[in-house]
Amino acid sequence: FPVTKRKVGIMVFREGAKTTRLRLFLSKRISYGLSRTVLVISKSEDAAIETISWLKHQIQNNTRWATFYGLIPGDIWTANEIEVKNTVLGMSIRIMAAGIHGQVRGINVLDYRPDLIICDDIEDDELVKNSERRATLSELFDEALVPAGAMNCQIVFVGTIFHDDSQLAKMLSHDRYTNYKKFIKPYRKVADIVIPNNHSFDLGLDVLINFLKAKIHQ
Repeated sequence: FPVTKRKVGIMVFREGAKTTRLRLFLSKRISYGLSRTVLVISKSEDAAIETISWLKHQIQNNTRWATFYGLIPGDIWTANEIEVKNTVLGMSIRIMAAGIHGQVRGINVLDYRPDLIICDDIEDDELVKNSERRATLSELFDEALVPAGAMNCQIVFVGTIFHDDSQLAKMLSHDRYTNYKKFIKPYRKVADIVIPNNHSFDLGLDVLINFLKAKIHQ
């Protein structure tokens, strides 16, 4: 994923390995001590906890990776929150899981507010069918989740567009969320590449529109 920017919105089609790529990105942040407080958000807390469980398994069982970067379990090792000690860098990283409708305000770990917020598939095809639920989710994102981060917080929002008024669709539009870098990962029959929001972005939108039209008329 092209997640070098501070605020990023990425649209990926189903079976595009969204969660896998995000977990690898998170692993890199932990390995190099690039984050101290991480918030993993999904459509439900249980879905977000799956990433925490994956990370715990890697630290405890992927000895080659954990040993090379000096990663060991910290004092907090629960289902929805863990502390990872990076013994090479002499620092600890706290990773927490929550659902988009959960409590995210006021998170502060030893004076460190979240410096990385990962939004992994916070929308689904059922949620976006209801206009009130779409509006509520947008409000939660803008007024609760984004302000929960530190001043230098990196926000990575990855998902699939299920509706033209979904939160991700709003974020990828040209005239909204203009402070976000925007990417579309086209359907694999076109190319397994990422198209950024520059002169090629319209091509990415055409790919998306044609794909959705084909699905609608099936």
